[in-house]
Amino acid sequence: MSFARQSTLALLYGHGENAREAARTTLGFPAVKHVAIYDKAGTLLLDKGEPIDWVPPPVPRLRADHGLAHETNSAWHFLAPVYESGQEENEESPFSLDRVEPKLIGYVHVVLDKSGLYATQRSIFFDNFTSAFIFAAILLFLLQWLTARVTRPLNDLALLMKEAEQGAVDVRSSLRGSKEMLNMSQAFNKMMSVLGERTTRLDHQNAALLREMEERNQAEQQLIRYRDHLQDMVDEQTRDLIEARDAALVAERAMSAFLANMSHELRTPLHGILSFASFGMRKLDRVSKEKLHQYFQEIHDSGSQLLRLLNDLLDLSKLRAGKMTYEYNKSDIFHTVHIVLNEFEGLLEEKNIEVVVNSMDVHKLIVFDENRVAQVIRNLVSNAVKFSPKNSLIEVEVSYMQDDSVSLSVSDQGVGIPEDELDSIFSPFAQSSKTQTNAGGTGLGLPICKEIIERGHHGWIRAENREEGGTRMTFNIPALEAA
Repeated sequence: MSFARQSTLALLYGHGENAREAARTTLGFPAVKHVAIYDKAGTLLLDKGEPIDWVPPPVPRLRADHGLAHETNSAWHFLAPVYESGQEENEESPFSLDRVEPKLIGYVHVVLDKSGLYATQRSIFFDNFTSAFIFAAILLFLLQWLTARVTRPLNDLALLMKEAEQGAVDVRSSLRGSKEMLNMSQAFNKMMSVLGERTTRLDHQNAALLREMEERNQAEQQLIRYRDHLQDMVDEQTRDLIEARDAALVAERAMSAFLANMSHELRTPLHGILSFASFGMRKLDRVSKEKLHQYFQEIHDSGSQLLRLLNDLLDLSKLRAGKMTYEYNKSDIFHTVHIVLNEFEGLLEEKNIEVVVNSMDVHKLIVFDENRVAQVIRNLVSNAVKFSPKNSLIEVEVSYMQDDSVSLSVSDQGVGIPEDELDSIFSPFAQSSKTQTNAGGTGLGLPICKEIIERGHHGWIRAENREEGGTRMTFNIPALEAA
């Protein structure tokens, strides 16, 4: 330390004024606020600068060189030894024959202020705070812009849905935006196209039925006029007319039930879409991003429900008209079973339902349409999960019959089906009286399964109640024959 070397003369003569100029020079350095000189007995020879909050002890414990002796909240206190030789460290002359030990004659005390460090900390804190504030403002602006971009197409879609709710079937969406928005727009347009076609077809069918009923009524009146002369013919024709009338009434009731069921099944998810879209518009400025994501998820789920319903209707229509195409290949039905069960993993875990697959060790390759049979298995497992209580068991059993056919059954521990409804549940839109008020559904799943198994694979499907409770759904298809 320079100030220690310049204090040697003052300590040799015991007079601090000899180092006054060195003290003034040292105090001129930034952060140095106090200097002092002490002889080896601890006597103060020179004291310059601001008052200090710590004074070294009379005989301090000094290091061989200068170092930090003490630290307070406001300053650092450094002590450096001063030797008679003028050196701060023991150095030997290369020309000296005898080693000379320098003699300690005193020490100097230098105090450095911490205010500069604190000023630097405050400056760094202020710079970080300013940067964070600017970043937050930019982020807020981006969030507002993104929110406006998301909600604008939703508002347009909500207006189109309101028109559709009021009865318009020719509305179409032309939304532009993210992939999710485009998918939603395409799903809406596809739904409206199918709905329009179905409505037109139903109107034509209804008009045809009304004309047929009118013609039947006219024929019945004509037969009554000829009753006295053609009693036998009238009786026979009357029976035919009664049967035709009953068939027409049954068809009319079926159509009414179809329209009522379809109206309910279509309006329920459509109302869900409109409701959550309305929630999002009204609460846009008050809800979190997670809540908006929930609204979008509900809208997506309702749209998916509508799409599944329309796909079921299209499948049933194609199956009944014999226009459904099949792709038959040799495959292991166990592979199909496990693929379907993996799809229900989350729902099974939610209801704590255990699924057990029972089968023989031998697996065979059979000829069938894997996608269509998977659709059948998926529907049977879905019904079993839907109508099973929590903490119950579902059993899936695969058996190879002696006639080279394969049989698959799905058993649950649910409420069961009344005996007089075991056959009718395979009719379109028919549901069990024990489940139709609880689990919902359109009544299309089992009729589609029946068409796929019986017409597509020349097999059979049936339902039965288990003695221990619950229902067992079983289908059988030939193992080595293609339809």
